[in-house]
Amino acid sequence: MLRNSDAEALLDQLDAAHDRDAKQIETMLMAFERASPAVRERMRVSGNPCDRQRWLNGYAYGKANQALRFRAEPALELGLLALCVHNFACDFRDDYVVLAHLFYVADRIAADRMALARRIGAFASDEGAQHMVRFAERPERDRALSAFGLHEFQTQEGPEVRSVPLGWTPDQPAPPSDWGRGLVNDLLKKWGARSSKKR
Repeated sequence: MLRNSDAEALLDQLDAAHDRDAKQIETMLMAFERASPAVRERMRVSGNPCDRQRWLNGYAYGKANQALRFRAEPALELGLLALCVHNFACDFRDDYVVLAHLFYVADRIAADRMALARRIGAFASDEGAQHMVRFAERPERDRALSAFGLHEFQTQEGPEVRSVPLGWTPDQPAPPSDWGRGLVNDLLKKWGARSSKKR
């Protein structure tokens, strides 16, 4: 069984890594979940939250689609737990896009959205938990995929939620799955520059 100190070491290793395997992130998240409240607090405030937001939100996005395809609530739990680690400490508007995805999937697979938000939100700070619970409490129109530039598509691999260009509507042909790659790369460069200035 992992000790509390292992959770912090795993997060440090992931922070320093260039490539991060989903299984490694999952191992860290499970250690984070089992750690003492004091260790979880140290993990939440250590490191650069904007750097972490990028790779933890990417992981959460993947877990949301996994949960959608396989009707797997544990994948949703891991996705939400990832947000607890960086704790909404960078630009929480980006986190709300991920929450919209995760809670949309929760509704689609008949998981209890509010119970998930309260149970997993308990691993964030009080402020982080409020972000999660209050978003889950929003009316459906205010957390709908379309409000965050997302749409569910049917693919050969199964259903998948992904971003769509501004102004796109469901009666139009589906945009290529990689339509936003250039935009994402530009954003990552900007985040990298911003993160370097903060160090």
